[in-house]
Amino acid sequence: MIRLNCAVCSGSSARKFYKGLVVCSECGHVFADYDLTDDELRELYSKNYFFGEEYNDYVADKNALQKNFMLRLKTLQRFLVPGEHKSLFEIGCAYGFFLDLARDYFESVSGIDISEDGICYARRNLGLDVLQGDFTQADLDDREFDVVCLWDTMEHLRCPHLYLEKLARHMHPGSLLTITTGDIKSLNASLKGESWRLIHPPTHLHYFSTETLTRLLNRYG
Repeated sequence: MIRLNCAVCSGSSARKFYKGLVVCSECGHVFADYDLTDDELRELYSKNYFFGEEYNDYVADKNALQKNFMLRLKTLQRFLVPGEHKSLFEIGCAYGFFLDLARDYFESVSGIDISEDGICYARRNLGLDVLQGDFTQADLDDREFDVVCLWDTMEHLRCPHLYLEKLARHMHPGSLLTITTGDIKSLNASLKGESWRLIHPPTHLHYFSTETLTRLLNRYG
């Protein structure tokens, strides 16, 4: 057994799953066997991540990315209550392409990302209200959000449970939390095994299933 602390259930033991990944012995959550420092995280998501490593040219792909974001925005609209959901906050906003679309539908939009280059672009080129840094360390004062989005972000977080713990203090009853992430128990993931395209630590650190993500969300109300 491997002695680790599970983000979903706080379990302390895990066994090997795939190369570089372990699975919690108590709840079945799959995560990467990495202990990254703040400096290592910043280096992972430096400008090179968006230009050459994970993406060829993130900014050049803006139109294609926004087509996908518009589909998510349309899905989100089905759950919005007019007059109640006025503010939107995005964790992992990157270069601000989703927020650029979302501000046409909300009274205020804002976001945060660890990428310094992404935040500079979002501020300078799109005029967005965005912060650079780790959400768990950000000073939000008494701000509350009606809608919070984590698009393909949960899998990247070192401590996703701490994000949800903090979000619970900045969201009121009736607010919405929207999440997209891969499903480690999906048919595709099961068939592909270790070659499933979403398995690439250390950029993807957590591999949720419907069960483990639900359990984590319930943990923080």
